[in-house]
Amino acid sequence: MNWKNILKRSFIFSLNPKRWCQPFLLDSSFCFILLFYLLNLKYFLSSLLNAVLLLFLFFITMLFYTLLNIWINGAIVYQSYREKKSIGEGYKESGKKYLSLLASSIIVGIILGLIGIIPYIGFVLSILFSLAFFFIYQGIIIRNLKFDETLRHSVEIFKKRWDLVFAIWFVLALICFIVILIFSTPLILLLLGILTKIGSGDFMNLFREFINLNMASLIISEIILLVGFSISKVFSIKAKTEFYLQIMKKKIK
Repeated sequence: MNWKNILKRSFIFSLNPKRWCQPFLLDSSFCFILLFYLLNLKYFLSSLLNAVLLLFLFFITMLFYTLLNIWINGAIVYQSYREKKSIGEGYKESGKKYLSLLASSIIVGIILGLIGIIPYIGFVLSILFSLAFFFIYQGIIIRNLKFDETLRHSVEIFKKRWDLVFAIWFVLALICFIVILIFSTPLILLLLGILTKIGSGDFMNLFREFINLNMASLIISEIILLVGFSISKVFSIKAKTEFYLQIMKKKIK
């Protein structure tokens, strides 16, 4: 398995604006909606009815974000496998298999959530189980497996090649962390600079003062950070797909 070539191709793929713009548009929309909620938090907390409205709007926002995120991730897996196909083909294919993508995501989410609450060892176990379900989207998109089949398929890969799966996860997590850290530098510097200037007061007053004084810089810094998140997400999906194809001895089409 040629790690260098896989990582190189994945970086080239993820740096293409037409690839990273897909998750970026969703993530940026989601973040600006959350910012709107925060800026109007005083209004939403002015009465019980408004607080209930905020919870409802937040739930709807999270629901739509999650559903669209699954669709986009499936489309990027397809684009990673069939690079010569159009972006629209990727979304069409992801749409055809959306129910399997959704069902497998829900099942894995429930399993990891239940395991994660186990005292002391929950975090470690959740990582191990997430590695067992590492290739569920690839199984659905590339091998046309149903949601239950792809879960078993991914677990079988982990049983046979657990050391390789762990190594892939560790390397990708490390690279994504470095990418995000680099793109978060402007926001970190902005926060450090502002924290030394903001006066005393409660948290909400500090937050509002920070927003009012640095709205333009904050927005630009957040956009840069979101670009980093998007690039790292596309890189991770592309690399996972390439490693999966290597394991299954398939080729990019």
